Amino acid sequence: MTRLKYPFYAAFCINSYCNARCRHCSSAAAMGRSDDLNTEQILNIIIQLGELGIFQIGISGGEPLLHPDIEQIIKKCILHGICVGIGSNGLIIDKEYASKLKEWGVNHVQISLDGSNHKTHDSFRGVDGLFDKALNAISLLKKVDMKVNVCMTPTKLNYKELPNVIQICNELNVDAFNLSQFVPVGRGTTEIDLPPEVWKDILELWDYNRRRLSGKMQFITHEAQQILIDSSLYGRRLFNGCQAGNGVCCIKSNGDVIPCVMLDIPIGNLKEKSFSQIWENSSILTNINNRDLYSEPCKTCDYVEKCGGCRGVAYGVTGNYLEKDTHCWLHI
Repeated sequence: MTRLKYPFYAAFCINSYCNARCRHCSSAAAMGRSDDLNTEQILNIIIQLGELGIFQIGISGGEPLLHPDIEQIIKKCILHGICVGIGSNGLIIDKEYASKLKEWGVNHVQISLDGSNHKTHDSFRGVDGLFDKALNAISLLKKVDMKVNVCMTPTKLNYKELPNVIQICNELNVDAFNLSQFVPVGRGTTEIDLPPEVWKDILELWDYNRRRLSGKMQFITHEAQQILIDSSLYGRRLFNGCQAGNGVCCIKSNGDVIPCVMLDIPIGNLKEKSFSQIWENSSILTNINNRDLYSEPCKTCDYVEKCGGCRGVAYGVTGNYLEKDTHCWLHI
């Protein structure tokens, strides 16, 4: 498998404070943690990432727009040549805030939409009225010519509404639809997870709409099993399925570096070591990128080099990041 020296994308959770209480939250964000990075530490980390050539940061949280120095953080990224995306629930985005995000140079804003109606979305995210706020945020961002992505995480609570959510995105002229895989980590539990055959149906529906709406809306996913429904991906040299610990990483609000947002295994802390020291000397990353170490059936699967299974699912369900991906429908 092609191993990159450093990831091209870093999710950076700049705070652990949130104004929602989502059922699936990987960081279990709530009222903030006492060990969160301060602004100076965040800015120093951004400098490191820029020097290493990491060219995109997804600023997340918590709810990152609640950070008191969000403007400074965004502008620091841009100063160091880093493309900035923001992940938000949309709750505090009004006309003025939408204009500011555009003015500050944000490349795109991703709004979460986990249902096609008030009942599902508001219940899923723990805030009454959030569905309307999210839709309004999308509209306001589009009015200032901001690129807008919508992210949905299917679970037992909402997966049947996926076609309707995609239709809403189409009607609102959303730029990209991001199908996020549910992983039982943080507040997310296996009780709301879906069986492998349903994940197959979901990914096939995603792919059908990707082709149907080609040229109008981009379709994104971090599902490792893309190769199982789209053989054209074999021709992409850097497509390896699961990108944890290779093309992507995540920095938690306390400075812990983890292989991806959904694989919550700290490989070092940026309060103690530099990013390069952590990334270059992690035995966990070495193991993740050696798929010969994976357990059966992933290890000998015909698709191991172009899929590898989601290491986050493996860890979340079994406690072993080298175990099988329980979402895979090939080896039920």
